[in-house]
Amino acid sequence: MGLNYLRQPLPDGDPFPVADGPCRFKMDQNESPWDLPDELKWELSERLRSMAWSRYPQPAGYLSVKKNLATVIGIPPDWFALTAGCDGAIQGIHFLAGGPGRRALVCLPTYPMLHHAAWLAGTAMEFRQIGPKYMIEPSFFSDQDLILIANPNNPTGTLTSETIILHALDTRAMVFVDEAYVDFSGITMVHSMSKYPNLAIGRSFSKTMLAGIRLGILAGHPEMIRRYESLVTAPYHLSHMQLVVADNYNLIRPCLTDRVRTIVNERNRMLKTLESFGIQTYASNANFILMKLPNPKEIYEMLLKEGIRLRNMCKIQGLESHLRVTVGQPVENDVFLRSIQSIISNRHS
Repeated sequence: MGLNYLRQPLPDGDPFPVADGPCRFKMDQNESPWDLPDELKWELSERLRSMAWSRYPQPAGYLSVKKNLATVIGIPPDWFALTAGCDGAIQGIHFLAGGPGRRALVCLPTYPMLHHAAWLAGTAMEFRQIGPKYMIEPSFFSDQDLILIANPNNPTGTLTSETIILHALDTRAMVFVDEAYVDFSGITMVHSMSKYPNLAIGRSFSKTMLAGIRLGILAGHPEMIRRYESLVTAPYHLSHMQLVVADNYNLIRPCLTDRVRTIVNERNRMLKTLESFGIQTYASNANFILMKLPNPKEIYEMLLKEGIRLRNMCKIQGLESHLRVTVGQPVENDVFLRSIQSIISNRHS
């Protein structure tokens, strides 16, 4: 039976394929290797249990949560909306500034949702293949309606300079900056939002212990935020659990800060160690490292046999020789480093 009743064109297949087999060390999806402490999870669970699950979240509660979260993240409550992860922000910006008859620029390789969301909104895409060093040029900006930049970029970990982003903003296109890894980079464009009403910023809480909660923000000019919240009928796009976590982020943040510091130190240690093995890496500003390797598919399978699951990037154009590793706990990183050193050494012997 044909599917002629579906709109065309539509994407076909899995837009975000990941491995799902058993492993000792899961180092493939840029999550935190630590969970929240049990006592904190119990406290949050009690607050969730006290709510009526039979009732929808209410607008007044949503506004109260935003005010409380604002004091922690340093963004005024009318300058951001709560989203279902950074993906919710990406989809939202396509609905707000993309859509039929409008064109968006994406530089590749980058996070697939930046352009997958275009299918949902019907946005026409313009792609620039710029390779793993991910150097965006001002000449890329022409008459696009929407410019999408991941900063730091995933899967490369590299940063786009503020100067380049300002060039994009000066075109008067809507510029969306995905800051999902801001906790690890410390680099943000939030300070420019008041000057540039065409700047939108997406953030995720998923990279620092909260991946299972699916919580993020879309930040930008209050008029844009008001339109977004109307579009998604806030707060009904969120669950009580997401709102409880956002409302109590002041309790969670100190724990995350300590772990982020450890991950950054481990990332830098891993970069130096991998380079000492003769492995080409890229200057990561996130919680992962992209590596260029000889016979990466074989190395990926050998590591998998040892229970270490990395992200195989070989099917992505421009990254055919690359694997990506998420920074884990120190003991996980040590096992990974020993394993890949042994594999590389044996291949050279």
